[in-house]
Amino acid sequence: MSNFEEAVSGEVVENVISTEIVEFKEATVLQAFTGKDGLKGVVDEARELVENFNHDMTTKKGRDKTKSFAAKFPKLKTKLDGMGKDLVSVMKKKCRAIDSSRKSMRDEIDELKVIHEIHRNQAR
Repeated sequence: MSNFEEAVSGEVVENVISTEIVEFKEATVLQAFTGKDGLKGVVDEARELVENFNHDMTTKKGRDKTKSFAAKFPKLKTKLDGMGKDLVSVMKKKCRAIDSSRKSMRDEIDELKVIHEIHRNQAR
């Protein structure tokens, strides 16, 4: 049984982010979203689970197992999308902080320019 199959609960445990279908280390979340192939690896793992899942529709237990398995995919999509939104939110906060620092710097340098002009005019 793979780590992906063992993953449950959607919690961060020991820096491992788990969904009910896949899990990966928290440190790789940014890499997963921004890497060359994006989340293709996660989707491929989920696809492999689907392809290897034994759908036994002849018994109630088998049908319930299939139904339970199918219900996990919307949760995976929601979890991954939420993680992406959280990353974007953090990045936007950092961008706002950078923009604020840039604006403050520009305003202060503009003030210095005005002060310099005043001193220069007084020196004449």
